[in-house]
Amino acid sequence: MDSLPPDFFVTSMQFTPTTHRDVYPTIDPTSTALSQKGKVIAITGATRGLGRRAFVNSFAKASPKGIVLIARSASDLDATAEEVKAIDPSIEVLKGQADLLDSNGISKIWSQVKDKFGHADVIVHNAGVLEIGSVAEMDPDTWWREIVSQIP
Repeated sequence: MDSLPPDFFVTSMQFTPTTHRDVYPTIDPTSTALSQKGKVIAITGATRGLGRRAFVNSFAKASPKGIVLIARSASDLDATAEEVKAIDPSIEVLKGQADLLDSNGISKIWSQVKDKFGHADVIVHNAGVLEIGSVAEMDPDTWWREIVSQIP
């Protein structure tokens, strides 16, 4: 996944002949209108795909007080935390390793959030990987069975 081209998710599923990648003030995470100054952002699925490439990076550019990175892989959490620090070294990063299907792991992470920050202002619940192929090419019944099978 890390070796994918930067525009992979845009171009592999684009429905229009032209893709625009402009960052204008209304959507620029560094703009004062989108500032997250003083906020604590928690992001699940923070080490892969859109979590790492879009949500973590965009929120880091919006100058929050802290970012809570939540994922299953400890080594990937370290790499993602380094990316946040490269964007803004003043951001406090809390790494939480857990499988979101494990309620004890989730309770542990939220205890750490409470101890370090008191609370989270924004939660981006992005965890989950579809292991059976592209949604566009998948039979809807197969997709639904895969989703339902992940529910405890």
